[in-house]
Amino acid sequence: VKVNIASAETSQIGQTSRATLDLAQLGENQLTLKSAATGKEITLESINIQMNNDPANGMGALADVINKHSSETGITAKAVVSTTTDNPIAAGTTGADFAINGVNIGAVVVSANDSESTLLAAINLKTTQTGVTATKTEEGGITLTSTDGRAISVTGDAEDVLGNSAEEMSTVGHLEVTQAGS
Repeated sequence: VKVNIASAETSQIGQTSRATLDLAQLGENQLTLKSAATGKEITLESINIQMNNDPANGMGALADVINKHSSETGITAKAVVSTTTDNPIAAGTTGADFAINGVNIGAVVVSANDSESTLLAAINLKTTQTGVTATKTEEGGITLTSTDGRAISVTGDAEDVLGNSAEEMSTVGHLEVTQAGS
């Protein structure tokens, strides 16, 4: 039997670095990426990150720009835009002004833990307009997830039902960034 083992030096074996990228502020964001493998730097086009209902202004757009250059940099990105209630859904009614991404969801009569899925159905009925889906958690809460990386902006009166304020349920999300090489 003949066995060949390649070098085990860190410069010779594949390494992968992972990180989370959060933005310090909304607005224009322009990144410069540096390849660990080649040392080449690439300045990316600017993306205007906003809390609006436009996928072009979301973390998904920023991930797309990073991924467009992944063959040159070895860097890939995945947008993660989701938010989850801290507690189970409480019985009650959301306010008539309850909205996601500027699209009115309205007054929804909700049972404890959303056992009849009325809140889920009301949110998911507007997914094509909001870009946001709702799923139940095992604990009886709700997770809102962006389908295309746009921000999630919750407004109006839903705190008594959700257990979280509209501001706490709103997010631009973050990027999960992976770089191949040392």
